[in-house]
Amino acid sequence: MKKNLFLVVAAVMMAACGNGDEFDGSDESEGVKDVTFEVNGDFSVSFSDMETRTALTDEANTMTDLWMFDFVGDECVQTLHLTPADADWGNPRASLEFGSHHVYFVVSRGTGAKLDNAAHEIVWSRPSDTFWKDLVIDVNGSTNGTRTVELDRIATRLRVTATDEVPDDISTITITPSVWYNGMNYCTGEPCGVANSQDRKINVPLSYVGTSGQLAVSIYGFAGSGFQTNVGVTAKTVDGTNIGEATVASVPFARNRSTELAGTLFVKVGVNTITIDDEWLDDYEMTF
Repeated sequence: MKKNLFLVVAAVMMAACGNGDEFDGSDESEGVKDVTFEVNGDFSVSFSDMETRTALTDEANTMTDLWMFDFVGDECVQTLHLTPADADWGNPRASLEFGSHHVYFVVSRGTGAKLDNAAHEIVWSRPSDTFWKDLVIDVNGSTNGTRTVELDRIATRLRVTATDEVPDDISTITITPSVWYNGMNYCTGEPCGVANSQDRKINVPLSYVGTSGQLAVSIYGFAGSGFQTNVGVTAKTVDGTNIGEATVASVPFARNRSTELAGTLFVKVGVNTITIDDEWLDDYEMTF
């Protein structure tokens, strides 16, 4: 079921991007219109519709950052970044000059974000669920002062489930895609920030010891229209001893799709297969 977090955009955009000007909330007689955006999407989803209740994830389920980028032609004239600690979180407003605008919205809960305005990119050290929208708006004196914007999920997700019994000496599971994208172009939505053979280590709580089919770990990234890469999965004890290992070739990823890998990690049986189910869009399920 879709759950919505409503962010009402109602305060002046503070910092200019590039060499654009700062706007100070001027009135319509100066050719500027104050526009309030109601930004929404299923930002607060707990993924209970996509994961079992006991699935292990290394991210929280709430959004942590909101960016807005106002472009007139090829020039970014103003930008805004808000976090929940800001007094106006959920209540920003943009003063838009008369004319045609592309207003780009990004909402994410990734960590370690780095913004590159010259390249129009945001790259995270640890990406997580992310939503995006390119809103085209023509601003004039009769423009509606309130706009509702629904963002679309732009992230891709890899979830790995161990179907066999978890040994009592397990400490971590590491997921290693051969190619992974940690960032996105906020004007096009295309992936960027490629990180080759990046290890994502996740600590495994002791509560999973002795369970079967309940241990699931997830990582997020960006995939655009799609790509394929090899994925390695390694389980280790606290002293670094390998107790489970698998490699899956040509794993597919795409925007707004969750790729599901499931198989025996600690006792090797069977062969690699791939099936498809209907989680998110058409999720990929693979066994190893």
